[in-house]
Amino acid sequence: MSGQPVVQVEDLDVYYGTSQILFGVGLSVQQGETMALLGRNGAGKSTTMKAIMGLAPARRGKVTLRGRVMSGLAPHHIARAGLGFVPEDRQIFPDHTVEDNLVIGQKKGARYSRCWSRCETGSRGGCRAENSRCLRLRAR
Repeated sequence: MSGQPVVQVEDLDVYYGTSQILFGVGLSVQQGETMALLGRNGAGKSTTMKAIMGLAPARRGKVTLRGRVMSGLAPHHIARAGLGFVPEDRQIFPDHTVEDNLVIGQKKGARYSRCWSRCETGSRGGCRAENSRCLRLRAR
């Protein structure tokens, strides 16, 4: 594929304390392309994804989304720019399905954050707010 990559990572170095975890990681994802990040336990897969999302700050390197530099931005700004991250642990909304968590993650903007502050998201009944714009989750 040609053209500008949707996501570009260049020379990413990440440390946890004084221990360097990522050494010059680079990757590029083009429009319509599917990519898998594979490796053994402890190889740095999760750290790479956390660094792309700004959750593990990089000491060196650059992350761009559609040509816009994301490096150094707060994770919520990166998410609002359109980049998402679903961590492997189940501590998002543990009582909801994987599909529900993904749907929640794709909603953005102030009108949804106001809705979530009034919802009872911890129960299987989903959102019970009176606001009709509130996302209704399916109980399973």
